Amino acid sequence: MQPELAQLRELSERRLGLVRDLTAELIGARPAITSMNVDAIYAHIARQTSLCRRLEDVRGNEASAWKQAASYLGFPANPGEGIAIIENLDADLGRRLRRIHTDLALAEGELRQQNRVHALLIDGTRRTLVILANALASLSPSYSIPAAPPPAALEVRS
Repeated sequence: MQPELAQLRELSERRLGLVRDLTAELIGARPAITSMNVDAIYAHIARQTSLCRRLEDVRGNEASAWKQAASYLGFPANPGEGIAIIENLDADLGRRLRRIHTDLALAEGELRQQNRVHALLIDGTRRTLVILANALASLSPSYSIPAAPPPAALEVRS
């Protein structure tokens, strides 16, 4: 297998893995959000950010790999159709790339769905916090700040 084609397959597989990891991370963040565990929420956000950055890098590298594969196969420098490239590969590699990209399309669909669920969960949490803040704000005029204890009460008795 030519290095251009091997790199394309490897990058496509890596992208598929990252999409699946990001989907799992979104699902894994739900308990932290519902329990309002701030430390865990920030940890999940950091992992999601890292995965998104890595995914962005892989997508850029994959686009370059598609161009290199197109050039290697004699297609124009900017192939609009990855299918045309895949059809001109040997049967085994073509099957593997089609399978990877079919799995990738399904995984990206699942990621979009989990992202919608995650956004709804975040929005619901935000609304809950607004309601709690409004309730606390309405109670604050009812209660005054406690008076400081007299200095004699602070003395230690032996």
